[in-house]
Amino acid sequence: MERAWSTSDGTQELGTLFPGQLLSSDQSTAQFLLRHAVHQAREAVRKRSGGPFGAVIVRRLPAAIDESRQPLVEVVAVSHNRVLELQDPTAHAEMVATREAARHLQRRDLSDCELYTSCYPCPMCYCAVIWAKIPRFWYASESEDAAMAGFDDAKLHQHFRSSQGVVGLKEERVYLAEHQMPFKEYIEALRQGFTELY
Repeated sequence: MERAWSTSDGTQELGTLFPGQLLSSDQSTAQFLLRHAVHQAREAVRKRSGGPFGAVIVRRLPAAIDESRQPLVEVVAVSHNRVLELQDPTAHAEMVATREAARHLQRRDLSDCELYTSCYPCPMCYCAVIWAKIPRFWYASESEDAAMAGFDDAKLHQHFRSSQGVVGLKEERVYLAEHQMPFKEYIEALRQGFTELY
């Protein structure tokens, strides 16, 4: 069972979460899991592996109950930002966690999972949550908090709301006669019963 204890600076130290670990419902509160996400964010800074962002993904197990008849959750991913470590601009905490969860569960559909993240997701991570079909996420900090630390994704959010694009990034639509072919082939494959497209 995970335990938390106070340190001399008044913060609470957390035990370790790991994929496959089962938690009872009293352990899997949003506050508890968000504290682990924030801990992971701090680890990213300590390890110099990336920005100060962390994430935890759990899978709800409604049929599994603990001794007090409360539902259990399974930890499926615990991660932090690894952009610097991997030299990968997409290795944000939520992206790494989503990839780890999919590998752990051996499937891309995470619709029975929930995300706990140290900060409101950037647009890329938000889209990954949608693509993974994660139905719900919790976050500890607002994107404005990240902006104060120099992680300002406001221009990305503005890009989605305007046709001018991100400053310094050139965008141009190129028309190809076959531009709809992939979609047509996808629909045809679905008609033929192929269901593993995504």
